[in-house]
Amino acid sequence: MLFAAIILTTIALILYTWSIFKMRKQLRKSHVIGLTVSWLCDFVGTLLFFLVGQQTKTKVTPMFVFHSLLGYLALFLMLILLVMVIRQWKKQSNQLPSALRNYAVIAWLVWVIDYLTGMMVR
Repeated sequence: MLFAAIILTTIALILYTWSIFKMRKQLRKSHVIGLTVSWLCDFVGTLLFFLVGQQTKTKVTPMFVFHSLLGYLALFLMLILLVMVIRQWKKQSNQLPSALRNYAVIAWLVWVIDYLTGMMVR
């Protein structure tokens, strides 16, 4: 399960990065699909990490608590981003408002920081 969680989370990282930075120029269906698949990979990966933690009774450290809280926040921020991008796509607008583009980068940064802190958690 741990290996699958790592693979899914890494796929999410790649797709989030590609989607967010490509849609800054123009929003396309492939970006919406990329964000959707990345969020699903992120959700399932997070669930698998949670299950692995329950099975192994991971030692709770301050870094572990920080990583966990930041991870749930990042997952929620990305869900909000996904909903906003889908709404923008349904308006048939190929341009994202600058506020949404900025939000996407901030949500991505929170997510990447969590991804990196996950490598430090034992």
